[in-house]
Amino acid sequence: MQYSTTHEVSEKLVRYSPDGKTLALAHAYNLVLRHADTLQILSIHKCVDKIDRLEWSHDSKIVLVACTARRTAHVVDVHQPDWHCKIDEGPLGLAHARLAPDGRHVLTVAEAKMRLTIWSLLDRSVRFIRCPKHTDAGLAFSPDGAQMVLAHRADGHDELRFYVCDDGSFGVVRAFEVASDDLADVRWSPSA
Repeated sequence: MQYSTTHEVSEKLVRYSPDGKTLALAHAYNLVLRHADTLQILSIHKCVDKIDRLEWSHDSKIVLVACTARRTAHVVDVHQPDWHCKIDEGPLGLAHARLAPDGRHVLTVAEAKMRLTIWSLLDRSVRFIRCPKHTDAGLAFSPDGAQMVLAHRADGHDELRFYVCDDGSFGVVRAFEVASDDLADVRWSPSA
């Protein structure tokens, strides 16, 4: 058995890509991508602050990292090391960021839950959804990634809204008020 040299990581942020070919790790301000078998460095990407969240797209092509101290998210394309983008919510402040199942849209929630923003990595378009109830909960995608459900809080009432997202439009398909005093989270049935 052979052992590799030790590699430093921050906040235990080490994730294999879903295809198992690439290893992403956060080391302070750097996102380091390594070949999973040899641990050879494929690329290093500098961020504006310490990385505290790391997420892979389902197709293993995109990596999202969040630097909540600076209220920014960074997106990197594994196969195009020179391509990257930085996302922030401006004066509203970014509280949470995640990838949509297609891996080509980033969803961010502004501080104070004023809005959820959908950033397209394909055409650079931006869509806004007002009044999400939570920053990092109350949002779920159907198992096939075609729909999204989001908890809203408006006028003192909780509401669920369903969006179509497989075409990139994120348009509302259905909405209804929930008979709950405080909706904590939502989940899709695995067989939905």
